[in-house]
Amino acid sequence: MENQTDLKWHQKPKSIIILLILFFPVGLYYMWKNDIWTKKTRWIVTASLAILFLVNAFGENSGGGLNGKKFMYIDNVTDIGGVIEFDSNKKCNFFLSAGTFKKSTLGTYSLDKDEITFIWDKGIGPKSGKLLKESDKNTEWKIDIGTAVYTEFKD
Repeated sequence: MENQTDLKWHQKPKSIIILLILFFPVGLYYMWKNDIWTKKTRWIVTASLAILFLVNAFGENSGGGLNGKKFMYIDNVTDIGGVIEFDSNKKCNFFLSAGTFKKSTLGTYSLDKDEITFIWDKGIGPKSGKLLKESDKNTEWKIDIGTAVYTEFKD
């Protein structure tokens, strides 16, 4: 191997490690382009980064897990109902119906483990709740918001 001072910045191990941490696609490219580490090491690093990326992108408690999901609450006694729809990028919609009164608003949400917090543009809608999975075998979710339980539904 050449002397470290003769190497370009993208051929030095420290530079590649920094790129792997801060901007992994470029870091992976330079890691594979330069034969600094063994093939086994390069495959382990690549697989580890791929797993971390997939868990982050599609994990249950990342916002991605709620994208496209809809939850509904109906109280037949008081004739009040609500629907929460989750979109991408932590965005959501809330629809409220109380008899002939109908109102909707856009909002955002944050999810910390199973605690969900909402911020609505027009101030109507639930403030926070708990995201519950029906059972380990069942993939249906519920949102427990005080006295109301919103149940996941599909169109």
